[in-house]
Amino acid sequence: MMNEQKVTATFSWDDGHPIDIRIAQLFNKYGLSCTFYVPKFNSENLPTLNSSDLRHLSLDSFDIHSHTLNHTYLKNLPADQQAVEI
Repeated sequence: MMNEQKVTATFSWDDGHPIDIRIAQLFNKYGLSCTFYVPKFNSENLPTLNSSDLRHLSLDSFDIHSHTLNHTYLKNLPADQQAVEI
């Protein structure tokens, strides 16, 4: 009898673009999970998932985490502003 090795992989998606809803549908279809990192606002004026979308993703058992408040580059900010973003 062969020893079966279990393989673990993690998937994460950044920036909270509305296309992430489709990604979540595909992950659900194949029984996979992932983590979405979503900013509250996007300083690059790109669309982000709204609170209803995020609620839906979390109810589908996906992890939702912060990706800074405004999707800014932290290394360009003073420490006090970095703390606000994080």
